[in-house]
Parts: sequence; structure tokens; C-alpha cells
Amino acid sequence: MNGASVGITAARRADEQAALVRALGGVPRHGPSVNVDVPVGDATLERTLRDVLASPLHTAVFVTGVGARHLLSAAGRLGVNEALWSSLHGARVIVRGTKPRRVLRELDVRVDLTAAPAESRVICDLLLAEDLVGKRILVQCAGAAPDLMIAPLRAAGAEVVVAHPYAIDIPADGQAAVGLAADAVAGHLDALTFTSAHAVDGFVSLAERADIDVGQVGAAGTLIVAVGPVTRRALRSHGLPVHVEPETPRMGAMYRDLAAALMARRDDGVPTPDLAHPPTQLRRAWPPS
Repeated sequence: MNGASVGITAARRADEQAALVRALGGVPRHGPSVNVDVPVGDATLERTLRDVLASPLHTAVFVTGVGARHLLSAAGRLGVNEALWSSLHGARVIVRGTKPRRVLRELDVRVDLTAAPAESRVICDLLLAEDLVGKRILVQCAGAAPDLMIAPLRAAGAEVVVAHPYAIDIPADGQAAVGLAADAVAGHLDALTFTSAHAVDGFVSLAERADIDVGQVGAAGTLIVAVGPVTRRALRSHGLPVHVEPETPRMGAMYRDLAAALMARRDDGVPTPDLAHPPTQLRRAWPPS
């Protein structure tokens, strides 16, 4: 990266991202634009777990790693850990990407399918290809918003149990993120990275509150970087281009591709083009052996 300044908007694993930037020769700047570590109260989670365990699950869908961890941690605190593990063991477990897969494997929960790209629509399309009438499906959502797959699954006849294990909010002190936005507009930042759609939404909200023209972010040469397709679509929904996106939606791949893009720009001065939509794939491991 040859000393390039790289903005990091993530809240989780920010230290790990900063270490990657330094290892690649860049200078990290952290400005978190989202706070995802806000678990809901145990009273709410107890009601959710009671619904989950009311009868056997056919399929369990985990959308985020932090949500999977919060839900299973609550099960331990509330004394239903074994019941939940047994329920998941008897169901097909689908995850939206590598983060929830990693958390579930750490907690000894088998994962049968991993959506790639890490998008809810991929999982929804897979499930809608089946007969869902009367099937019980757990959907763990990201934050308080309902996942886009819930309504179509219910319309297809499934009984969908919804879990919202945590809330997502804008940081109380968002000045560091505002500083990244201002420097991206002014051209004082070489790259700005996003690893979730919520980080994009929080960044835009904080910038707009500070009267920063979000449409000018990146106009002076800052490379805007998305970890994967969900994040890319969030950026584009706010009118922002995506200059770098790895073929595999992982943090390490994102920073390696960013380093290559920065090197290419330095060598020939050609701007990095906005990326095309990558192909949809689904890695299968069902039924379990």
C-alpha cells in the first residue's frame, strides 16, 4: 500500500483490519459508523427461545455471526442450551456467509449450507424451490429489521420463527467516522472500507448529520471498498460507487485486492472500474453424513 491512508468503518474486528492494513504497508484510520454489539434483554430472548423450542425445526437460518453468538449465549444463560443444540442438530442449518458459519462451528453446531454470495436472496431462492407448507423455519435477523426472506417464506406456507438477538445503532460518538467522510470528500484519504451494509447506512447517516455531501465521498480519488455484494448494494443505494470488491467476500481478500488496486493506480494512473455483479453460488453439505 506504500503508506496509503485507509479508513475503516467497521466496529467489529477493527483491530484485526488495522493490523492487515499495516502488514500491507498502509496507515489505518478507524472511524466506526455502526455499533452492533447491543444484545437485547434476556426477557425478550427467553420468549424467542421458547418459540424456537415449541416444536421441531425443519431449517434454521443464521444471517450474522454476532446474532448467532448472542442467541446461543442467551440459551446458555437461560438454561436451554442443550435443548437448543438438540433442536439445531435435528434441523438443516443454513448460514449467510462465513461469519455465522465460523461462530456456529466454534460452538459445535453443524452447518449444512453456506450461501455465497452472502445474501438473503440466495437462501430465500433455495428454500422457495422446496415445498414449505407446514415447515418450521428459524430466521435470525440482523438487528431489529425483518429479513427480506421472511415474507416470501410465510407466503409459501412456512411457519417462520423470527429471532432478533441484537440491535444495531449509530455510535453515540461518531466524530471519527465523520472525519473519514470529510477527508474522503477532500481527497485526503486513499481508501474507505466497508464490511457490512449497516456500516454503510450508519456512515451515510453520520455524514448527513454533519452536513457532508455524501455524493462527493470518493469524488476526489478515495477508493471505496466493499467486502461483498450486500455491502456493495448498500453503497450503490446511497449513490456511492464501488471501486474494489473481492471475488470472495472475506476481509483478508478485500484488503489484498485493495493493495493491488492502490498499486495499479500508483503505477499507471488508471482509475479502478466499478465492479460487475459476481455469480451466485451455494456450497452444499446436506443431508449431513
